[in-house]
Amino acid sequence: MTTSREVFGSTTISRKLPVNIVPEEEALFAKPLLAHIEDVRVLQLSNVSLTSQGVIFSGLTPISGLTLTNDNGEIVPYSLWDILKIRLFNPTILLDCGIDYLLIDNIYSHTYYHWVTEALPRLFLLKEKLARAVLLLPNNHIQRFHEEALTLFDVHRIQWLKDGRRYAVPHLISSTQIGKMANYHPVIIKEMVKYFKSKAPQLLDYGEKIYISRGSALKRRVTNELEVESYLESAGFRKIQFEHHSFAEQISIMHHCRVLVGIHGAGLANMIFMEPAGRVMELRKKDNGENYFYFSLASTVDLDYYYQFCDSAVENASVQDADIIVDLEKLKANVKLMLS
Repeated sequence: MTTSREVFGSTTISRKLPVNIVPEEEALFAKPLLAHIEDVRVLQLSNVSLTSQGVIFSGLTPISGLTLTNDNGEIVPYSLWDILKIRLFNPTILLDCGIDYLLIDNIYSHTYYHWVTEALPRLFLLKEKLARAVLLLPNNHIQRFHEEALTLFDVHRIQWLKDGRRYAVPHLISSTQIGKMANYHPVIIKEMVKYFKSKAPQLLDYGEKIYISRGSALKRRVTNELEVESYLESAGFRKIQFEHHSFAEQISIMHHCRVLVGIHGAGLANMIFMEPAGRVMELRKKDNGENYFYFSLASTVDLDYYYQFCDSAVENASVQDADIIVDLEKLKANVKLMLS
C-alpha cells in the first residue's frame, strides 16, 4: 500500500547563458538552458524492500521517482535479473513493524555535493517526521559533514544500512527525488537554505570575495595555484579550504560571500548558501556539454554564473579527474568582469 501527497508542484526552469559566454561555446550550454522539474511528493509505503543505495522496491519493481537519474533517465538502472539477485542472494533484514522509517539517500549521497543538493533537501521535506521516526542511512555516511548537517536537523535515531543486504521495511516514509541530477526544484533548495540559516548563526565572515582551493585534494587541482592565489589575493579574494571548516561555518562563510571562484568540485555546491544576485565563476576543463552541474545550480539559487575553460594537465582526463592549468591573463579578464 502506498499513499502519496504532493508537497511541491512541477516547474520549468529557463536559464540564461553564462555572463561571460563566448559565442562559439554557446552550444556547450544549450542542453541545460531549459529544465522541467517534476512535482515532488512525500510517500508513505508499506511492506517494501530497499538497499543501502537508496533504491526502494515493491515486489520486483523499483518504485518510480525514488531513484536518482540524470536527464536521460540513467544513473542506477536495475534489470529484472539485478532485482532477482538482490532478493535471492542478499541476506534479508526485517525492520521493526512498530516503527516508521525515513529514507533520503541515493547511490552518491556519501559525497558532499550529492548529500547537500539531493539527500538533505529530502530530509528537509521529512523533518516533521523526525520526532517519532528512525532515519535510515548507509554506513558510509559517517563523514564530518554528514554528522554536522544531521545535528542541525536534530536527528538522534539512525538505523545504519550495510551493503549487500535487502532490508524489508513494514512502514517507510520517503520523498520522490527533488529533480534529476543537477536540475533541482528551486523552491525546495531555497526553503532548505532558509532553514539551515535559521539553525546556524552567520557569525563567521571571511569577506565578500572567496576563492575555493583544492590544494589538499588528491585530484582536480589547479597546477599553477600559487600564481592564481597570488593574483586573487591582490584582487581582494580570501582562500578557503572548506574541509577545514564545520558545516555551519561553511554556511556562514557563503552567506557573507558575494563573489566566488573555484575549480569544478564539491566545494562549489556551497554556492546555495550565498545570497541571491551573487556571482560565481567555475574553473573547469572543457568537455562536450555534459557535467554542467554548477552552471545549473547557480541558476537554481539566482546567482550570476561565469566560467573559464582551462587546459588539462593530463590529456584525456575527465572533468571529474583533471588537474587544470589556469590561463592567468584570461582569469584576470574574467575576474575584472565579475567585479565590474
